[in-house]
Amino acid sequence: MEHEEREYFRSRRERLLARLADAGFYGALISRPEDRRYLSGFTGSSGLLLLTREEAILFTDFRYLEQAGRECPGVRVVDHERKPEEAVVRAVCTSRPARVAFQGDAMSVRAYERLLAVTREVCPEVRWEDAGEALEGLRVRKDPPELAKIRRAVEIAEAAFRAVLPEIRPGRTERQVAWALERAMREAGAEATAFPPIVVSGVRGSLPHGMPTDKPLACGELVTLDFGAVYEGYVSDLTRTVALCDPPEALLRIYETVLAAQLRAVARVRAGVTAEEVDAAARETIERAGYGKYFGHATGHGIGLAVHEDPTIGPGRATPLKAGSVVTIEPGIYVPDLGGVRIEDDVLVGESGAVLLSTLPKELLRLR
Repeated sequence: MEHEEREYFRSRRERLLARLADAGFYGALISRPEDRRYLSGFTGSSGLLLLTREEAILFTDFRYLEQAGRECPGVRVVDHERKPEEAVVRAVCTSRPARVAFQGDAMSVRAYERLLAVTREVCPEVRWEDAGEALEGLRVRKDPPELAKIRRAVEIAEAAFRAVLPEIRPGRTERQVAWALERAMREAGAEATAFPPIVVSGVRGSLPHGMPTDKPLACGELVTLDFGAVYEGYVSDLTRTVALCDPPEALLRIYETVLAAQLRAVARVRAGVTAEEVDAAARETIERAGYGKYFGHATGHGIGLAVHEDPTIGPGRATPLKAGSVVTIEPGIYVPDLGGVRIEDDVLVGESGAVLLSTLPKELLRLR
């Protein structure tokens, strides 16, 4: 790991500890995998990260000890010997703090009950409290190493899309196209897909998250592809809708409406603008065209170590966008028994406007 990236891990931990101190916490137990990786660099699937004013400790098992030692600069690695909660409590109790935060939405009830039971036995004066707002929005702003990885994840996904265009033709099935897309992302350098690719065609295009089937593609249909790559833990999330031969005018009108909505929402993105204002730019465009009831999801969401992160770009979301965050802009229209359209880009929020990370054309691509 480069020295510069090590410093980013250290500064992330220091930033979180400052927020915890302001909220009156001695430290925090991090159990959400994405947060654990963000704060320590650990890529394994099992571990608890304890951050205190004195040190950072990663508790894991034999399978990951060597890996964690290599991946986690500035973090003490401890074998919890199949008793993670006991190991955590004994480490906390060396300082006997009053309040320690934990991630209530990222810990099982059973693990929480074990944590409390051991605490009552070893140092009952310690109180575990849900971190709440102290951890809210922790990963929203992306630092330079994160942005570089997201950009690469976008490049991989776009290269894969271009590679599979010849596969999107009448007679091929949705499942065949999805597999070709997944394989192409792997071959282009993805360590994984960000999620199983969505490929829906014809009337199945009205399913926003429909899974690919053995339905053959046919002339006159639109085909929606939603896909993303993972590069060094960071994801991309893109959607394009393409046409086979000559689709009916009703679908072409829907496509033009979604394109206008997406362009207007992207143009609204900048630091300080609220998430609901960006959503409104897309939603009002779709409503004015008469398709409002066919757009039932948010306009976008943050991405990073997870496919869905803060902020949510949707109605009632009054949170101002922060410079350095990366969001998707993905309005869609889904009409049962007709089909659907979605167009999605990954966008970096800048002080003066949006920076498009994705470069695929958005004008309707007609394939034969």
